[in-house]
Order: sequence, then C-alpha cells, then structure tokens
Amino acid sequence: MLVWNRGAEDLRGLRRDEAVGEHLLNLDIGLPVGELRSSVRSAMADPAFEEALMLDAVNRKGRKTVIRVVVGALRGPIEATGGAILVMESADIPDQSS
Repeated sequence: MLVWNRGAEDLRGLRRDEAVGEHLLNLDIGLPVGELRSSVRSAMADPAFEEALMLDAVNRKGRKTVIRVVVGALRGPIEATGGAILVMESADIPDQSS
C-alpha cells in the first residue's frame, strides 16, 4: 500500500501507519480483499481497465455494511500502468422504515 488517506482511516478503521508499506491483501480491514485480487491484477496489466464492485464487509464498529470499490489502472505519463488505484465508499442505503 502506498497511500492511505483520512477517508480510508475513517471508513476501514486502520491508521495510515498501519497500512502504508503493507500489501493490500494482508490488511485486516473488514473487507474481503481476496475478492479484489483479479480486478487489481487486471488494472495492473491494462491501462484502460476500470471496474466497480459491491462487497459485503464489516465496518470499524463491527457492523455489517456494503462497500462500493472502484478499481482502476494507475496510468503513467506514457499510458503504461504504474499500479492500481482503489476508491472505496460506503454503499449502505439508510433505513427508510422510520
């Protein structure tokens, strides 16, 4: 992991110093990161790759949640792939029953 911002800290409950320098698939963030493996590999191989996934997860408070993850290629100046970028956001729909 090269970058872990404040939003990722809030969403996943893991501090920057715990995430940066670690491999994504080794992070215990309540998200089934193994399900991202093929998307990350595709993003690293194809500079035009982009995919959105909805994943069941557990938030930092231990509650079940749904996370939308967009995986894309991190493009360099010569259209080569320099890695993968993942953008995560909560996809939970608030309960409208009350």
